[in-house]
Amino acid sequence: MNWKEHINAGLARLGYNLVRLPRPWPQVQGRDWVADARRILGERKAGVIFDVGANTGQTCVRLAAAFPGAKVFSFEPFPGSFATLEAECRRLPGVEPVNVALGEQAGELEMFANANSETNSILPATSAAEAWLPSSMIGRVGSVKIAVQTADAFCDERGLARIDLMKIDTQGYELHVLRGAQRMLAQRKVSVINLEVQFVDFYEGQPAFTQLFEHLAAIGMTFVGLYSAAYSSQNRLLWADALFASEEVVGKGSSY
Repeated sequence: MNWKEHINAGLARLGYNLVRLPRPWPQVQGRDWVADARRILGERKAGVIFDVGANTGQTCVRLAAAFPGAKVFSFEPFPGSFATLEAECRRLPGVEPVNVALGEQAGELEMFANANSETNSILPATSAAEAWLPSSMIGRVGSVKIAVQTADAFCDERGLARIDLMKIDTQGYELHVLRGAQRMLAQRKVSVINLEVQFVDFYEGQPAFTQLFEHLAAIGMTFVGLYSAAYSSQNRLLWADALFASEEVVGKGSSY
């Protein structure tokens, strides 16, 4: 009796059966969306990354470290946040700060400034928002005019053939950003998308998760999973990061 048979015999006495599962194992782990994006892209790696709604550079630092050699465009329209982002990017040679919002069409819009800049949005906060977040987070303190451009037009201007990874954290404005990338998405030139989704009404006109899911599914993007979920003290899901990937990079699946 070899060692495998000894193990199986011992497990059988305890009421267990050791079964070898088929390979390869699924690579997506569901814990860290940046790490999972790397796994999904695999040998394709990432040449161009869009960090949409960069705020003060929290995410671009992680992206620059995870994807060395990639060109990261960090879009942040709010002047105060952009100044901090610009300073942060000076030590990140692969990251370019861009002082513009991405949206559905080019132009100028009003952006609402809140007590915490991470909650700033082109959409005004709802009257019920403070039921979920304190006024020290989402209370309005002013507004400012910002420039808006579409992702499609930006790619044309910069001669970008594709976007390997697109992170969107725009406080309820995510669907408008996706609509502004309609051509790139329709031509399957965006490989992986991570967007923040809200599950309670923080902003007026924010899309439901189902709207975002259906919009991306209609153009061949596969839902991978939710990350960094935030809950209220009453165990209500408030927001999370949702990762999607094109069928070209995740494949059409296999049975086990």
